[in-house]
Amino acid sequence: MTGTVGSASAGFQWLTKSNQDNAPNQNESITPCVARFKRPDPRVKVGMLMGRNRVPNAAIDLSDGLGDAIHSLTGHGPFGAIIDATSIPIHPGARTWFEQQGLDPVNAAIQGGEDYELLLAISPTPRSRVTLARRFAEKVTLTHIGTVTNEPDLILRQPDGDAPLPTGFRHF
Repeated sequence: MTGTVGSASAGFQWLTKSNQDNAPNQNESITPCVARFKRPDPRVKVGMLMGRNRVPNAAIDLSDGLGDAIHSLTGHGPFGAIIDATSIPIHPGARTWFEQQGLDPVNAAIQGGEDYELLLAISPTPRSRVTLARRFAEKVTLTHIGTVTNEPDLILRQPDGDAPLPTGFRHF
């Protein structure tokens, strides 16, 4: 996947709470999250370069959240995925916000949305596809967060054991 997750969701949560009487103060950790919610930076250029050069086998944006993207990418059918919770790149400000709110940062980041990063399924062979992906991503961080499997289960692998992968944002 490209970039980090959780920032837009944390920014939205802060904005929602900032309209209340007991509003939390805006601080250094939440400011970039609010900015990412207000002005998303979709990875259009990266996606077009990778698609044009047939780097990923599949790709989807994270506008409805990482969980939703994984569910959509695997097609709710014959494929599944194992996602390593410790590998998910959660924005540091979002992690701080979620912890301050008493939320599990991993689940909050998976279920949040509006990050506009890309989830990519890239075959590990030939190795040149991964190398191309890194080159096309330029200044955008690419992180390996899991593996697509031939089993239909969607698993979140956590240090204390496996759990079903949460879904992402649900529309009204």
